[in-house]
Amino acid sequence: MIIRKRLSSEKGSIMVFILLVFMITSILAMSLLNTGIMESKSSRFANNLLQAQQGVDAAVEWGLESIFMELNQPENLEIYKLPLQLGCGNHSLSIGPQGCQAAIGNVTKIAEADTEPNQCVYGFTASAEFQGSRRDVQVEATYCFSGGYEIVGEDGNPEFVPRSYLDRGQISSCQ
Repeated sequence: MIIRKRLSSEKGSIMVFILLVFMITSILAMSLLNTGIMESKSSRFANNLLQAQQGVDAAVEWGLESIFMELNQPENLEIYKLPLQLGCGNHSLSIGPQGCQAAIGNVTKIAEADTEPNQCVYGFTASAEFQGSRRDVQVEATYCFSGGYEIVGEDGNPEFVPRSYLDRGQISSCQ
């Protein structure tokens, strides 16, 4: 009779123990699930940020080439002072099938040196956005050239020596 009494008083304790183990297991499973979800979101954000960085790198290269092409237009090769602003700025471009949007802002002259070889520095902002992640950089590019000055011609009259660019532009600052 004592054994039966003792067994009947412990009947519910196994159920409480099983419920406690189930609750702890459920909490651990939920923690692992939340950690996995956070890792997935973090990985996706890092990937989007990397895509935006690659987009802004492409925009910088595109900006350098656009400036070079505009500086080599005949009207810019045969003037004394280069223009303060170039028309190649304020353009956007869609990169890749996933739709990274890249853009370059206003292109403005920062400096022009009268040394040999001569050089000019132009600045612009390059930006890119990919699925909510955005990157912006301020770029200064130096272009070296010869010419751009007057000489006395064979007939004694001044003649302008047109510019001839020695490079396609070098990034002097990128922040």
